[in-house]
Amino acid sequence: MPTYPSQKTIQAPWLLFIGVLALACAAWFAQPEFFLAPALLVAGVCVPTVWRRPELTLAVVLLMVPFETLQQLSFSKFLTLSKLAGAAGIVLVGYRLLTGRADCRRLRTRMWWLIALLLGVHLVGSVGSIAPEMSIEHTRKLFIAVAVFGLGLVLIPRLPARRWVEMAFFSVAATAALSLAGPGEADVQSRNLGFLTDANYFAMLLVSSVPLGLYLLRTAPRPLYGAVVAVSLVFLLIATVQSFSRSAFVVFMLLVAFWLWGERHRVRRMPASSIGLAGAFGLVVMLGAVAVAPTEYVQRVTSLAQLVEGTQGLEDRSLGRRSSYLVVGLEATANRPVFGSGPGTYPVLYSRSPFAVGFSLSDGPDSLFRRAHNTYLELMVEVGLPGAFAFVALVVYGTVNFRRARAIWLHLGQWELAELARHCGLAFMSIALFLFLLSAPNLKWFWFFLAFSHVMLAAAERYGAPIAPYCDGAPRN
Repeated sequence: MPTYPSQKTIQAPWLLFIGVLALACAAWFAQPEFFLAPALLVAGVCVPTVWRRPELTLAVVLLMVPFETLQQLSFSKFLTLSKLAGAAGIVLVGYRLLTGRADCRRLRTRMWWLIALLLGVHLVGSVGSIAPEMSIEHTRKLFIAVAVFGLGLVLIPRLPARRWVEMAFFSVAATAALSLAGPGEADVQSRNLGFLTDANYFAMLLVSSVPLGLYLLRTAPRPLYGAVVAVSLVFLLIATVQSFSRSAFVVFMLLVAFWLWGERHRVRRMPASSIGLAGAFGLVVMLGAVAVAPTEYVQRVTSLAQLVEGTQGLEDRSLGRRSSYLVVGLEATANRPVFGSGPGTYPVLYSRSPFAVGFSLSDGPDSLFRRAHNTYLELMVEVGLPGAFAFVALVVYGTVNFRRARAIWLHLGQWELAELARHCGLAFMSIALFLFLLSAPNLKWFWFFLAFSHVMLAAAERYGAPIAPYCDGAPRN
């Protein structure tokens, strides 16, 4: 029977792939975990799909960020869904770049010089580290995070920007809702961890998702969509309170202040009666939130006033530890300001300080090793001032990129895109603020939004004159 040009034929490589897949599926039924055999059939469907749409690999990485404890695969304690998706994305993107199927110009950004400096000082610091094995592992994690940045530059433009925002927001909202329903993790202090291992990390995801939800709510295409987003925002706020994170309270208040400052032009056009009504409503909401908040959380927040007493006068041991991290970090930076002690070695330095025993959480030796809970301070200690400068410069780049993109879209009259740049910039800013209270230079959300800022600015400059009246002279990609 002749084959007409309009008919599609299955190529030999795909026939071979299907045959190998069928044999593997049949062989897996003889294993103790035979019930996972159908997963191979699912993989057989996913592989061709991912081959055609590699952006799905980055989507999986982004969606899995809030589900850290659920990613582990049963046949390997080192392999996770996120790692599998990331590895597949790197292979597919590398293949497309080498064969000319992807535009290499998407990778062009001046931020690579700063990233090269950051990775370089990590590699050099690992050689002269006081704990080489710890430094190598720390550097490896940073390389993985930078890979997310590279994937983002190439793959983010392949999907509408709103889809990425929806994936980031609803994945975190889902963990918040599920943690409130019961299956989420909790630590010894009954703090809500979601599906993560650190309450403050969970709180960072919750708070930085709020601006994304506000954007989706403001630009909701349908009332039902807006209602779902509004309910999700309520889940985020309740889960934030249950995390008992004082860091979340501080960053959230700053975030509200920045958001209100961005609304100042709309407020000026509002009548005085509407402003008064909005102010009264906001006051009622604040009083209601204080009334329904757990007493323990209110006490934790009010204990922040003790910081003015210094390290020695703190009754709250948690705040005392936070202050001691700063003392040890500044002293270590003064001793080795250029090269640092080696990536990931701050806990070793802290264990040698007199604060380690005084603020020990238990009698075990592991409780003496504490991280700085401050990414910028930790970088100064571990890789020196050059590494810390490179990271801070990346934060500035990302912030300026979002601001410039917003200015261009406003100039072009694209209100929704300007709002997208503004709210994503607020999310990125909240992450940067949280890094003063978390030790996470390899945070995937940070590197994803850093790539997102470059993609947004590149798209804006492609469609309009690159003007930014309130940040002239800022570095450009």
